[in-house]
Amino acid sequence: MMRTHLLLISVILGIVLSGCVIRIVDKHPKKQVESEYTEPSFAEQVARQPEGTSNFYADSPIGPIMVETGTTYISGLGSQCRSARGTMETKSILLAVCKVNGAWRFIPTIFDSGAR
Repeated sequence: MMRTHLLLISVILGIVLSGCVIRIVDKHPKKQVESEYTEPSFAEQVARQPEGTSNFYADSPIGPIMVETGTTYISGLGSQCRSARGTMETKSILLAVCKVNGAWRFIPTIFDSGAR
């Protein structure tokens, strides 16, 4: 009779402990796989655009704009840059994109090029 009680207690204890282990394993959050593709920024797209070509950008930092790329150059701070001319409706502006700390950035010009 004592053996039966010990066997019953062992079986119950085994079932309870296996249930605890299952709950602990299930509580771990599952990693979500994110898409590895990210849309290039406006500056990256302008930097990659071949010299002398035009492209329309609906989501630029300054609104919808047609960009014609110019030449690449090294800025006074030593950054690789690309000049461009942007046309927004009736206004034409000069702009630049420069590689800063390994990432392309849109650099607003400090001179107002005015309407052309």
